[in-house]
Amino acid sequence: MAWITLQPDDLRKRFAPAELAAFQRAKADLDDSALAAVLTEISGTIRDYVAGNRKNRLAAPPAIPSNLKNDALSMAVVAYSISVAGIVLDPKGARKQAEDRAIKHLEGVAEGKFGVDQPDPVDANQPEARPRPQPSISVPRSILATPSYDLNNRDNTFGTDTSL
Repeated sequence: MAWITLQPDDLRKRFAPAELAAFQRAKADLDDSALAAVLTEISGTIRDYVAGNRKNRLAAPPAIPSNLKNDALSMAVVAYSISVAGIVLDPKGARKQAEDRAIKHLEGVAEGKFGVDQPDPVDANQPEARPRPQPSISVPRSILATPSYDLNNRDNTFGTDTSL
């Protein structure tokens, strides 16, 4: 399957009528730019989880695997609700439970317990989901092998100065 880019309408469809009414009271409308900002942030989080497993490849940002769309939108509903209203309109806790399940699923993706759709087609412009190599510091062995090697020109005796 293909990778997708989440759109504001994808998120709009996830809100219940009561939530939409509350957003309209709080902000007058579901602003596309605010929805897009939340979706971009959530897409980055999803991509981080996917990149946590070295077997996965990433498509160009901000695309995510299509089989993680539900997880992304569950997280985005909570994130947008908090950003607009300051709270999640979730009297029975269903939104928070869905977000928790999504995060747990994404942790499984990072651990390799759950597979994700790989981007199509594979080309040289698609980075692999591998962490960048950490720089290493090379120290000449002669320094490490000689325990008495001291770069500081100082007297290593303590407590011999009685002039104080």
